[in-house]
Amino acid sequence: MALGWAFVSAGCLLGACGLTLTTPEGDAGPDATTPTVDGAVADAARPDAVVPVGPAQGGDANADALQPVEASLPDGEAADGSLDSGTEDAAADAAPDVMVDAADGGTSVVLGADGVIRGAVGGTIVHKWHGSLFATDARCPVGSVVTNGCCVWDGTFANLVVTNIPIVFDTATRTGTLAGSPIGAYGVGPTDPDGTVSFQTNPSANQFPNHWPAIEEIGLLSGESAATLAASKEFKALDVVIPVIFSTSYARVRWNAARSEVSLFENHLLSRRGGGGCGAGSSGQSAWTLKSY
Repeated sequence: MALGWAFVSAGCLLGACGLTLTTPEGDAGPDATTPTVDGAVADAARPDAVVPVGPAQGGDANADALQPVEASLPDGEAADGSLDSGTEDAAADAAPDVMVDAADGGTSVVLGADGVIRGAVGGTIVHKWHGSLFATDARCPVGSVVTNGCCVWDGTFANLVVTNIPIVFDTATRTGTLAGSPIGAYGVGPTDPDGTVSFQTNPSANQFPNHWPAIEEIGLLSGESAATLAASKEFKALDVVIPVIFSTSYARVRWNAARSEVSLFENHLLSRRGGGGCGAGSSGQSAWTLKSY
């Protein structure tokens, strides 16, 4: 599948950009040539991108220390394999089976007469963040490390494999819920030769406001601690990062009626918000690769 590599940040739409990137010719999908991009955002968008990692991630206490981001691609393998091993299908196949009542030979999702898919999915997730504020900022959380005039901290979900995540998806409105939290609305994408229909957003960052609370609900169902969930909510409330915008392939739902199979892929790399933060700034990644069984 040809992917549109249009990497920009929401900040660029406001004109706070310093580097110009254009979409390669022959890009499949509606992504348009983008305006200027902050250099830090452009760097974060690369598959070999780096983000600051603090002591909680086993890194150096210096906020400027850099580690690779697992920028997994829907059609390629992540640098360290932490998110997926090629496609959302491969990652879901490797995950433990979702508990399904097989007495009647059913699958984990069904399409109702009302056109709504209901059931459960499982697979892999990534949810991690790095915070960096001036040490004098009252918002520096307890436990952050002060270095070079900055307070820095890290957080991550411990459970990378999840199962039995409830999904409801209306194929007409292209909206639904994941773990009880709203997702969509997605646009209509291409249909594969085998009948698999894609629903996807353009740009993928349009789904991010729904993505963050949904992945927190997934974390709740998968047993993340109350402290970790609270830290995730606190980091989001700081509003110090923006999602790097990828093409439509980075936020999508796929449905095959013949196989009663639904899959979801979403990947959001996070870059510092322009003019905010301290040192190398805040960053992170939040993604899921899920599939029915």
